[in-house]
Amino acid sequence: DGASEDILNIKEKCTKIFESIGWETRLIDGHKISDIRKSLHDFKNEKNKPTMIIGTTVKGKGYELMESNNDWHHNKITEKTFKQLI
Repeated sequence: DGASEDILNIKEKCTKIFESIGWETRLIDGHKISDIRKSLHDFKNEKNKPTMIIGTTVKGKGYELMESNNDWHHNKITEKTFKQLI
């Protein structure tokens, strides 16, 4: 239990694995629509090979109660919590 980076280092592993088999890869801020759009556009113009966009995100971003809190990976939002979040 904990942050993906601390346990699996998924971003780096995925990037290396897919690049090693010839994929075009890019790490972006998964919360920035402009980064997502730019990556989609850039990859569309790349050579004809498979591509992967890895968007880094923060669990619960924008909600103080939930942000970066691994308890919310499996918790339910009660009516009381919903009212707090609103």
